[in-house]
Amino acid sequence: MDNQIPAWIAKRVKKDKRDIQPAAASMLAAYVGTSLREICNELEKLYIYLGEKKSIAVDDITAVVGVSKEFTVFELQWAIGMKDTRKATEILERMMGAGEQPVVMVAVMTKFFQTVWKLLDVRRRNVPQAQQMTQAGIFMFIDKYAQVANSFTVREIEDVFLSLAEVDEKLKTSGGDPKLLLQTFIVNATRQHERARV
Repeated sequence: MDNQIPAWIAKRVKKDKRDIQPAAASMLAAYVGTSLREICNELEKLYIYLGEKKSIAVDDITAVVGVSKEFTVFELQWAIGMKDTRKATEILERMMGAGEQPVVMVAVMTKFFQTVWKLLDVRRRNVPQAQQMTQAGIFMFIDKYAQVANSFTVREIEDVFLSLAEVDEKLKTSGGDPKLLLQTFIVNATRQHERARV
């Protein structure tokens, strides 16, 4: 099975109208393992990182995926979604230490919170529970998304969007220290209920 994964990756990337160097496909397989779901998650992250660039090289894998599976932007988004400040901060520390790209983190987290917002919106429109996930475009991690949606109000999600947009702008205009910007975002996003009680 393991030796078939690079070929599967190459086929999947081609289906997405991109290409990947054989060495890069092998490296991605080595980093991520045999979980096709995790591979697809990493490819999504790579596409965001690449932008208009169509070819995935070894350097791209190192830049985006080259960190422990416990310390990825996807684990970061769940930690923030569960309002676990300590865990989210730890994951951020490890990711920054491994050279992860802050702009990629912001892009992935924005997409994540857009999905959570859609789920809150269908709930607000009283869509029957059996149809809520499908209408929000959620087909994986259903229980996790439900937990996150229970942790945030629509207003809080809107505040998260404003914060992410501000961080993104500052990152792209060298308007501050990336690590500090992201740490501040994490604290603000995970402690909203605490601030509301003060």
